[in-house]
Amino acid sequence: MKIGIFTRSVLVFVLGSTVFMDLQTEVDAADYNITFSDISQDSTYYETIHEMVKNGIINGYEDGTFRPLENITRQHAAVLLTSATDLPQTKAFKAFRDVPQEHYYFNQIKAIQMAGIIEADETGAFNANQSITRGEMAKALVIAFNLEVKADYSFKDVPESNEYSEYIKALYSNGVTSGYEDGTFKPNKPLSRAHFALFMNKAMNLDKNYVAEPIEGETSGTNIDVLIEDIIRGGAVPLPDDYTDKYELKEEQVAKATEIKIKEKHTITNNFTVSKSTLDLIGETVDERLSKEAAVLRISVEELVTTIHQVMETGEVYNGGHYSLYFDWTKGLVTTSIRDTTFIK
Repeated sequence: MKIGIFTRSVLVFVLGSTVFMDLQTEVDAADYNITFSDISQDSTYYETIHEMVKNGIINGYEDGTFRPLENITRQHAAVLLTSATDLPQTKAFKAFRDVPQEHYYFNQIKAIQMAGIIEADETGAFNANQSITRGEMAKALVIAFNLEVKADYSFKDVPESNEYSEYIKALYSNGVTSGYEDGTFKPNKPLSRAHFALFMNKAMNLDKNYVAEPIEGETSGTNIDVLIEDIIRGGAVPLPDDYTDKYELKEEQVAKATEIKIKEKHTITNNFTVSKSTLDLIGETVDERLSKEAAVLRISVEELVTTIHQVMETGEVYNGGHYSLYFDWTKGLVTTSIRDTTFIK
């Protein structure tokens, strides 16, 4: 096991974000041989990230930036994890079709594959530049730092059937995360480079005396019915907080969706309604429609419902690798694209 990080700040995870309770009144930049031009000294993550630089875990970019707000990619998550600890080897090595031995991060990617952290998609690809999700982050940290579930508490958007359920329980019960104010974890949401580093730092420096409290708004068993009712509420979905014009939002969504389709080689697009009143007219239930669309996207109903709920809250275009999804406020429809594996050789 490599040396952990001991920062001079206490990390407190509140309302799904990270807040610092600083134990000193001023941080002296002279304490660090390397500082990043895009992380000011008054930043909440200034000291933690620079301590990780000091410990040889973070390098940043050649231009002297760290780019804290960019989503962290799979390959960069692999670099951070392998720089911080010696990963277990529980899987036989199986090469990814898109990661040749000449790849700059071949060894790091190989290490997380052999640790069972990330597996190939249905085409055998790793997708190095794809953003890692909060669910994938939970799995990575639990495996890398050997975390165990200490209390059986679940977020309301992470049912037992979710593939990351046990990993997220482990993060929460060890005090690595507290989730969001509404009792959700948002497992399908990507996270920034800064937040991945902060979560990892927390996982490396656990409070052995931490005792998790029940999650506010926690639901036992499946929570899918709750989310479905929220999705179809009144047939009128309010715009996300950051937007006032649905047409301006649509323009941004189309641009992002096009970018994803090109990058992920999606060839099929579709849209569908989740409005109960509309489906009633054609003699179909919401459950039946969701089951059909989940089958088309090759994902579980739970993942589809959680993702729809997420994009309705944020206005984002979700990139699931082999599929993308967003909610079109101008038409009141869920819009998807998918990679047709029939044409992949």
